[in-house]
Amino acid sequence: MSASKNPISMLLVCMLLICMMDSTSAKPCWSCGCPMCGGYGGYGGYGGYGGYGGYGVYNIWWIVFFYLTSTIIAYCYDLYLQHTSSPCQNTYIVWQCLAFRWPIALGSCSMNFFHFAVFFERTAATRLFRQYEMGCKLLGVIVLIVTWLTVLTIFFYVYRQDDYSAVLPVCSVTQAVNERRIQNMAYFMLTVNLLVAAGEIYLWKVNRCKVKTRINNHYSLAISYQKTENYLTSVLVLPISITHSILYMSYLTTAQVIRYFVSAEETPVLHVTLLTLAHQIIYIDIVVCLLLYIYISRRVEEERKVREIRMKHGFRTEMYFDMLRRQLQ
Repeated sequence: MSASKNPISMLLVCMLLICMMDSTSAKPCWSCGCPMCGGYGGYGGYGGYGGYGGYGVYNIWWIVFFYLTSTIIAYCYDLYLQHTSSPCQNTYIVWQCLAFRWPIALGSCSMNFFHFAVFFERTAATRLFRQYEMGCKLLGVIVLIVTWLTVLTIFFYVYRQDDYSAVLPVCSVTQAVNERRIQNMAYFMLTVNLLVAAGEIYLWKVNRCKVKTRINNHYSLAISYQKTENYLTSVLVLPISITHSILYMSYLTTAQVIRYFVSAEETPVLHVTLLTLAHQIIYIDIVVCLLLYIYISRRVEEERKVREIRMKHGFRTEMYFDMLRRQLQ
């Protein structure tokens, strides 16, 4: 299904580009200066950007941009074939097809794996906030490298082909040789999405309880600031994470049903057409998540400014000595 026959795809791609341009003007609002989560530095700067600030956000933008660019190039090539060859000559060599479709599939898989990576980093920030504050940047670098290596290894293992010189009537990364592996990977990603969605709700509750705790036997300004940052990050991430999980699981479930009932070997044209239609859910997923990010990040930024004003007037310092006085009594 080409771009000329699928105007919904092109409309959603245009919406995504507009959202990306608008979202770059919304200051990122994450928990620290990690390359993974990107954003504000830890205690001491009261909101200043850390040395690695913004890398995580830029990494997500890069994945989305890579995904969109690959989609546009593939659609343009489909249009080129339609206008320069007859229907019977409109065929693809396997390596040629994969050059256009593999980047799209890689972008889709990367979204799911980095969703888990961000959850892992935020869990470390919540459960091990002392160690996290000291080794935030190093942890972010390690998580980025490990995640990309894992994504690339699993992707090439699952989507590999036996014959890259064969001729295909339709361009699709799903062939008889790898259909079972793709189905198994989809089941795995469904499970991961469910666990991450449940974990995000748990982190939000934990961070909310910590912020509301008034008496702490081991109170310090750094710990208090980190707890507040974790909670603000939960407020920003939770709606986006749940929305992404629901929509991405909807896509995976729909794609699995199509792969189960419509064989890529027996009816390749119908198989590719239905999967292309199901792929629209990913476009909707990215659009909705970006819009949520723009809206929520601006609200959190306003709350952050109010909180920083209170800090500058000694609010945290007064609380510290008040806690110290209570502990000495």
